[in-house]
Amino acid sequence: MTVRLPWSWIPRNSKLRLGLAIVAIALASLYSLNRWQYSQMASTSGSYLPSTVQLSLPPFVGANEPVMANWSISAPTPRITTQTTIVWGTVSTDSAGLTSVEQSAYPNYTADYYRGSFELPDDFEARFTLGKPGDYYVRAYARVDNQDVWSDEKKLTVKP
Repeated sequence: MTVRLPWSWIPRNSKLRLGLAIVAIALASLYSLNRWQYSQMASTSGSYLPSTVQLSLPPFVGANEPVMANWSISAPTPRITTQTTIVWGTVSTDSAGLTSVEQSAYPNYTADYYRGSFELPDDFEARFTLGKPGDYYVRAYARVDNQDVWSDEKKLTVKP
């Protein structure tokens, strides 16, 4: 039994027929690749791909000098964060069990970007002042796709 394709009206050895076949194969391949990528993105716990937060701080500052904190939030596709901030305290906190800012062990946070709607990926900066000499532990935080995303903890020494 012979199967007649819709382009059977085109002569068998025609370059047009060959070209149409190549285009059809290319479209089928692109569709398959797209479905595979979608399945990979959907498999990462409700978020297409995880976002990350990177924090940059000076290693030390003087007492009552402003600290400039810079952080970057990566996102593989455009996203929105409704909350991002810098948190700090005098006790180092393990990243296991960190949830929201309000429930973290860090008692202080910057008001900049604490509430709003911010497009990602993007870079942020905030200034804060620490008056008492000693060691402080600092992290950057963002809420992305209903997930809490934290930077690694950085140690900041305040000198007299």
